[in-house]
Amino acid sequence: KEHQIKGKVLNNIGIIYDNKNQTDIALEYFMQASTHSKKAKDNENLSSLYSNMGIIYLKGKRYDLAEAIFIEALNIRKKEADIFGLCKSNYHLGRLYKEKKQFDKAQEYLLKSLTLCKQ
Repeated sequence: KEHQIKGKVLNNIGIIYDNKNQTDIALEYFMQASTHSKKAKDNENLSSLYSNMGIIYLKGKRYDLAEAIFIEALNIRKKEADIFGLCKSNYHLGRLYKEKKQFDKAQEYLLKSLTLCKQ
């Protein structure tokens, strides 16, 4: 229980730093949070953390890191059958591929997101 709470608290602190555009500090908190979330087996928070990290990587044009971590989040959400989370993960991957000008792949993920969000 302690690790689960720490994971959530550290995630929220990371979000605050991200909102203040202090992305390096935000990433540090997200990494700490992921350690606690893994220990607690809190996959919901872990997938959220990975999405938060991926968004920072995407904004920083660190596309390979963003793609890898977005896929991690997607895989967790598939395993958990988290429909709303899958909607978000597919959306993030669609945005990533749009940025990379891989428009067919972007469209594929964005359409998946749209379909899932309608459920």
